This record gives sequence, structure tokens and C-alpha cells, in this order.
Amino acid sequence: MSKPKSNKNNRSKTPARNLNNPINEHHKEVQHFSLEVFRKKTDKHILLPSLLIVCEGQTEAAYFEGLCAIYSLRDKFVINILPQIEPITQNYLGSSAKGLLYMAIQIQNNATMPYNHIWIVTDNDECNAYILDADTLNRLQNIVSANVYTQLQAIRQVELHVREIEGQDNLNQRNRFFLCRIDYEHFLKNTLSLTDEALVATIIDTTTKHTKLTRLYSQDSKALFYDSTDTFITTNYRGEVRYEERYFDEKWKGYIKIAYTCISFEYWLLLHFERSEQPFLNSLEIIEYFNNRSYFNRTFAKGWYLYEKRNTPIIKAFFRQVHQAIRNNLCLYTSIQQTLQNPPITREFYEINPYSDGLLLSAFLFNITIALPHIPINFTDMRNLTAAKNDTYINISFEFMGKQGVLNKAVEERFNVSDSDENSVANQIRFENNDSIIRQHDRVEVCITLTSVSSPIFLQVRNTVKAETHTLLIAFN
Repeated sequence: MSKPKSNKNNRSKTPARNLNNPINEHHKEVQHFSLEVFRKKTDKHILLPSLLIVCEGQTEAAYFEGLCAIYSLRDKFVINILPQIEPITQNYLGSSAKGLLYMAIQIQNNATMPYNHIWIVTDNDECNAYILDADTLNRLQNIVSANVYTQLQAIRQVELHVREIEGQDNLNQRNRFFLCRIDYEHFLKNTLSLTDEALVATIIDTTTKHTKLTRLYSQDSKALFYDSTDTFITTNYRGEVRYEERYFDEKWKGYIKIAYTCISFEYWLLLHFERSEQPFLNSLEIIEYFNNRSYFNRTFAKGWYLYEKRNTPIIKAFFRQVHQAIRNNLCLYTSIQQTLQNPPITREFYEINPYSDGLLLSAFLFNITIALPHIPINFTDMRNLTAAKNDTYINISFEFMGKQGVLNKAVEERFNVSDSDENSVANQIRFENNDSIIRQHDRVEVCITLTSVSSPIFLQVRNTVKAETHTLLIAFN
């Protein structure tokens, strides 16, 4: 039998992404999961892990598309990045945590090959805030005095503290919002000089309150989709039927992760330039902040800007700072731990402005492990790794697993420790064995002692066999 002719030159090619119609075209490709899932390497086919990233908007999608292009991340993953679909043609509402989650669940249910990893990228805006809006003022009119009502009405219109309602016919309609009860109470007492505790409580309890993030992060995976009577919620805030119960999977917490930023995704972009803990009202304030400091040469725009301009020197330089953004984000994380755990005033992380989980998704993409002190983890061929800090030194301890005979000196050369500014940190490595060699199957206690106590600490481990570098980020309060 004759050998069949190769069809190598006749294989169909995946069409280039059309940025003039990026949403529906790309969504169609991903829905059927028709992209190639293998790459050829040394004449062997290696199955790549698949990753779905569902974003709240085009700015987020453009960022991750640019990141994939600059760092060739599609050589490591089959990555599908989707901006949220407009509600006109879909069964879910765009630009909402519930809409993002529902979209991810539905795509996973319909995929020919289920995704190995799924992330949704969202921000706060007003998803979990007290909203001082027109409805609230109408309810308060007969409850509070005329003087208090006038003050509340006035602060709602103060330009510095309000945001326009997007998508409304009346673009001058504005709301004042507070991310948590503590902020609202502080504002009423200090700005309006209200001293009556009962009155303050009445105003807060009468104010419109969104709870989307509370329900999203609830232990109950059904909280965002079912009401108190265990009835599936099919309508959005406009009263339109947008969700179908048959697509809901109450096990979604087992395979969907969330990258969350407050107040908007642009704050994560800011961390590429500086270590900032400045709160912002909305994305427009952050973009103005960019322009005032000539970040992006004052050319930044929401939408597909970062992807379309990815080959320009300024945007390439921006993407090359993603590891610095991870470092800055981790520094932010460590600094707000006291805010989250400072009794009697405690709050949830999504009630903090600013806040970002952007480092979690980015660390996942770049094979970076994040560790917290005193919590043992396994990292490469190190087991039960823990980190402890006091006033004079930091100890990083672990068990090293000997897979083959190796000198202690060779193991020592694999480690490099740096601080948050990428400066090398002096360290001393101590092996608890009495020999100069670690034999196969040995479990040797190793301790790395640092005299520097800055935080966070970055431990880079070089795999000499596979020529790979793994990074461990250790955060201290």
C-alpha cells in the first residue's frame, strides 16, 4: 500500500483576530474550543494546559492579550481571553460579577474539551457599596430633618465624591457611594457632624446597598444565583431575563478563580509604574493620574489600546514591568493586612480601596508561587517550606528531596534571594546533614537565614536539569 501524501501544506490556518469585531468572533472560536491544543517539540506532541480568562471589559482583555504576545505565553498554555459579551445578544448581563461567572460556567459546560484553569477578572466599582442615589434620598426625605436631607442631597452632587451613572439617559445623574459601613459611618459623623448614633444607623440602613461581592465570595456557591427561598434568580437589575438555571454549576468554586481589583482594573496597571496605596474614585481618576505623570506618554485609552499598541516601545516597556507590578502588589497586600485584622474595626478585603488580586493571575501565568509566613507549602523539590521573621533575621526552612546524588554546594548555587527592589539579599544556607552530598531519596533539612528583614522576599530557584527558574514570593506583615 502506498504511503498517503502529507497534507502539511493544506492544513487550515486559524484566522487572525479581527480587532474591528473582537468580541463575538473570538467568543465563537472559544465556545467550540477549536483552537490547536498541541505544540510540536522535538518531534513529540505535548498537551498544553488550557486556560480561559473572562474579563469584565475590553481594557482587561487587551492587557492579557498583550501579555501573551510579549511573553509568548501561548507557548505554555492554550489561552482564550474573552471580554464580557454585550447583553443585547447574550443571555447574561455584561460588566457584572454575576455575568462574568455565569459566562464562564456556561462556556465550560459547552466546551468540547473542558478548560484546565478558569479565571474571571473583575473590579469593584459599586458592586458592594452603599449607594447614596435618588431612591435613597426619596426614602430619607420623611425620616431625617430638612437640614440633614439638604446636606445629603448636596454631598451627592459634589464632583469630587461622585461618579456618573454609566448607561443612563441622564448623564448628569450622579451617586455618592461608600465601599463599606465603616466608611459611610465615618463620613456621616465627620463630614456632616452627625452625633446621633441612632440617626446615623437609620441613614445607613435606609441607603441602597449592593451585595454582589459579598455573595460572590460567600462560602455558599449558590448565593449569587439563588434567593432566600432557594429560587434561581433569572433576571438582571433591569428586570430582564438573562440567566438559565440549566447552565448553573454549584461546584464552580472548585475550578473558577477570581482576579479582583478595587476600584478599577486600571489600578493594576498603575502598579507596573509605582508602589501606590492611593485610593481612587473610578478608572477616569486613575487615567488622569497616568496623564499627570506622563505614564504611557499621555496616550492611554480604555478599550483595545494596550493590545493594538503592544509593539510600540512605550507599551513594550510597560509590559516588561509586570514582575515589578507583582512585587508592588505584594507589598500592598502586606501593608493592608493590619487594616483587615485591626479590631474592633474589621472589614472584608473587597471593602478596601485600593486593593488588587492581579498578582494572583499574573503569578500563575509566570509560574510564580506566593507564600505566606508560617503556612507550610511544597515548592519544586522542597517540601514543608515555611518562613518566619523576627526583628533581626528571616528564616526560610524546608526539606530538600534528593532525586539524585548532588553536592550541597551545587544545591546552594540554585538559590538566589532578592528584595522587593530586585536587590540581592545576603544569606547563609545551612544543611542539617553531616555529609557534603545529598543522596538519592534523602530528605535533608535546609535553612536559609537572611539578615535583611525587608518584605516581601523573593526566592528564585533554578532547575539545572530543565534550565527553568521558579520564583517564590514570601510576604510578611
